[in-house]
Amino acid sequence: MPYCCVWRGGVWAWAGGGAVSGGVVRGVKRVSYDGRDYHAFLAIPYAQPPTGTHRFMPPQPGVSWEGVLQAGEDAPPCAQAALGITGGVEDCLNLYVYTPKLPGVGVSGPLPVVVWVPGGGFVVGGAASLDEYLLMDRDVVVVVPQYRLGLLGYLHTPTGTSTGNVGMLDQVAALQWVQDNIGTFGGDRTQVTLAGDCSGGASAIYHMLSPLSKGIVVVVVVVVVVVVVVVVVVVVVVV
Repeated sequence: MPYCCVWRGGVWAWAGGGAVSGGVVRGVKRVSYDGRDYHAFLAIPYAQPPTGTHRFMPPQPGVSWEGVLQAGEDAPPCAQAALGITGGVEDCLNLYVYTPKLPGVGVSGPLPVVVWVPGGGFVVGGAASLDEYLLMDRDVVVVVPQYRLGLLGYLHTPTGTSTGNVGMLDQVAALQWVQDNIGTFGGDRTQVTLAGDCSGGASAIYHMLSPLSKGIVVVVVVVVVVVVVVVVVVVVVVV
């Protein structure tokens, strides 16, 4: 399987230079809907595992790894149990990066970035749900973060053992990761558009209002999927 490899001090194989916090990442090459090659880096950690003493707490930076991180396969979604869906894992704070080009490989300049927040009512969903190959026909870098869901992401207790809304703070941490690292993947940190469907669209609005997101998002696009059920009542009158 063809691959591309990114390192702190540069990009191996096809690329020329850049920096990724954490260590070495190896992705894979895929083909878009219209037959265009693009690079996929799956499940890159952007924060430490939210387990043990970090459970219910804000995301902790400083994640790193030894050797080469194989980023060519989907990771499990965050733990979820709602709407008839169960599964996932707690160690899920990672993101997917898709790019049609890498620095130094026929690129005239950095590309705009779209951060897509996957929806699911804040209780289900994951990064693998996006059909990214439809977007890779365009000159845009796409980032899809995973964030904590349900009680693990939004439980708040008066005792302080759970600060609440850590799922939203996970998204902030992912957006900061984009600011720090997206240049390695050919993205422009000054052209970041935040978008999402369902609860992902709601998240985009929250970031537009939150001071924590100031300076890390340029444009907010909300995509809301609404299902309307129309009930038609037919009354038959017999005279």
